[in-house]
Amino acid sequence: MEQNQKRLSGIREMEIEETIDKWFEETYQKFRMNITLKYPVDRFVLSVFLVSRKYISSALLLLKNDHKMPTKALLRILCELLIKFEWCLGAYDKNQNNKTQKVEERRMRWWKSTLCYRIKELSKWQEVSNRSLQNQAIDQKNQLEVMYENVKNDCIVLNYYPGTL
Repeated sequence: MEQNQKRLSGIREMEIEETIDKWFEETYQKFRMNITLKYPVDRFVLSVFLVSRKYISSALLLLKNDHKMPTKALLRILCELLIKFEWCLGAYDKNQNNKTQKVEERRMRWWKSTLCYRIKELSKWQEVSNRSLQNQAIDQKNQLEVMYENVKNDCIVLNYYPGTL
C-alpha cells in the first residue's frame, strides 16, 4: 500500500513537472514569435520569464526532496521578483502614456536600488570577514560602484530597501 502511494505520488510529481515545462515552452515559443530582442523592454520580459522558469524548477526539485524551508525561501524570492516585475510593467496603471519608456524607467530604478542594496551589504562583509573574503567583497563592491555610477543620472532611486541610500 505504501509503495503504491509513493508510486502514485511520483507519477503526480512527474505530471506536474511535465505540465509546467510544457506551459513554459509554449509560452516561450509564443513570446519569441511576437517580439524582437532589440528593445530593452522585450529583453527584460524575457529575462524575468527565464529566471522564473529556473526558480520554479528549483522549487519543485527542493519540494520533491522534502526541503520545505528552502522551497519557501525560494518561492518568496520568486514572488518578490514577480511583484517588482509587475510594478515595472505598470500593470495597474491602465491610463499610462508611453508605456515602453515608463517600463524602462522603472526597470532602471529597480536596478539602481538593487545596486545600492548590494553595495551596502558588501560593505558589511568587508567589516566582518576573513582577509580573502574581504578582498573578494572589496572587488565586488568596486565593480558594483562602477555600475551604479553608470546608471546614477538615469533615474530616481526606488528606495525599496530601508537604509539603502
